Amino acid sequence: MLFSILIFISQLTPLSAYKVSEYSQTKRLKKLIQENTPLNKSSLKTKYQISSTISYLLNYHGIEPFKKIFPKYVKEYKSKKSYDYPRRKWFGFERYLTRKLGFEYVSKWDYESNNTNRPKIVYLYLGNSVIDIKGYDYLFNADTSFNNFKQKSKIEPAAAYISLDKKTITVKAENKTVTVGLKNFFDKLRLDVSLTSDTDKKTKWEKLTYVFEDSSIKLKLIVTHLEISPKKEIEILQAKVLCKIKP
Repeated sequence: MLFSILIFISQLTPLSAYKVSEYSQTKRLKKLIQENTPLNKSSLKTKYQISSTISYLLNYHGIEPFKKIFPKYVKEYKSKKSYDYPRRKWFGFERYLTRKLGFEYVSKWDYESNNTNRPKIVYLYLGNSVIDIKGYDYLFNADTSFNNFKQKSKIEPAAAYISLDKKTITVKAENKTVTVGLKNFFDKLRLDVSLTSDTDKKTKWEKLTYVFEDSSIKLKLIVTHLEISPKKEIEILQAKVLCKIKP
């Protein structure tokens, strides 16, 4: 009987299941913030709880709850003119909000990887970005776990090959073999903790790009996917490789 009454009340009052959910999660978010300020010094668990609550509210209740709690930040974000995903206007708001609150967004993967030694993963989403191939003769898609990966060029398939390992990239083309050292670049990548945070796309693109030129070769390597183990070792690397063999 009591259950029937509750259902009846929820259908007739503003406190529907939907509203109850919004109210309870909003209250939880306020409490987490109030009890753990300053948030930049809070535990990883607390940051994860705040991050997941923000995501839940945004996914199930949209931007409305945040207009009441953080009207200033909503207005600031709304005024941003450039979106990576124009059709998803509020995409990325949760990460924007946590930065405003003093910490980087902590996903479930981030939280669990801290406890279970999972690798950190870095993506460079190219989307419709145009890769300028001017000045280069060969283009390769490198997709490897560093087991002496080899592949033909996508521009001239029969003319060139590359092989890639943890320290070097070797290009064979035009009856020449040229090896370029990558150890310093890879060391910089695996030790750069900022790569796994919400770095803006331009900065991330710059950090994930390596350019080399000498009297033998002109080469550009753009890393698009990187997996770094808890021991700071690169486990998987995917990249676009452009090169030109000099006469």
